[in-house]
Amino acid sequence: MRVGVLTIASVLSVFGFMGAAVAAPQVLMVVTPSDNMPLTCENGVCATEVAAICLQPDRGNPVRGKNYSVRESDANIRGARSTRVEDGMTLVGVDRVGQEQILPAENILHIKAERDHFAVTLSVDEAVMRDRGLASLAVRITGNVLLFPEADKGDPNPQTPSDIEVAKTMQRGTAERVLNKRSDKVVGASVVQHAMNALPRDRATNELERKQARETALSKTMSKTALSHAQEAFLACRSVSDHAMIKRYDSRYGYRACLGIMHDDLIDSVNKEYWQALKAGS
Repeated sequence: MRVGVLTIASVLSVFGFMGAAVAAPQVLMVVTPSDNMPLTCENGVCATEVAAICLQPDRGNPVRGKNYSVRESDANIRGARSTRVEDGMTLVGVDRVGQEQILPAENILHIKAERDHFAVTLSVDEAVMRDRGLASLAVRITGNVLLFPEADKGDPNPQTPSDIEVAKTMQRGTAERVLNKRSDKVVGASVVQHAMNALPRDRATNELERKQARETALSKTMSKTALSHAQEAFLACRSVSDHAMIKRYDSRYGYRACLGIMHDDLIDSVNKEYWQALKAGS
């Protein structure tokens, strides 16, 4: 009987844990300070990845698919330096005759955590392009945009107005100084990410596609150090195909995923330097 009671208690505790609210994850900051990120459409969704860093090391990583937004809805911080109207994301479409259309991102652009705090996916339903007669669509990023996690009902540790104020002022300022110091790594990571975004998300790739993605990404102007970071990442994935088995991760994954790991390694080193700067109070 004792074993039965313990078993039932264990099961109940598991279900209790599963039902418990999870504390709000980190506020993220988009690393790319100014860029147009083309959306690639597959299976009804047009999407791209952008790099991000964690501004709040005391909070947990977001789970994949966690919803984020550019503007928080519950904070009203008087006097805070939170009115950087130049920071934002805008949808820019081009119709079939070459005319540019500016679309409001709100309620159209979906922002979701992709790999911990290193990357987020920006996506739009492909129907938006069809309904507006667009031939292409991109997200125009201006400034180091802050991304706020969607609030969950019953959150035991939500993002407070004070948390958001610190993120938008002191933490963002510290992060931007570190990003400026480590611009070579940031640019190198962006080159790797451009190659990733040029590759299909939902199907296997061939060697020609992978080569073209690398060459296109490396064609942008950059410093020798940034170029070296990108080339080293591509070299690390040289033997990975879309059917390779990597024992370290104990799962099958392809070339695009390998580039994601290399990208995240570069961003991780910059993010950790930011955390150290926070501790030093700089």
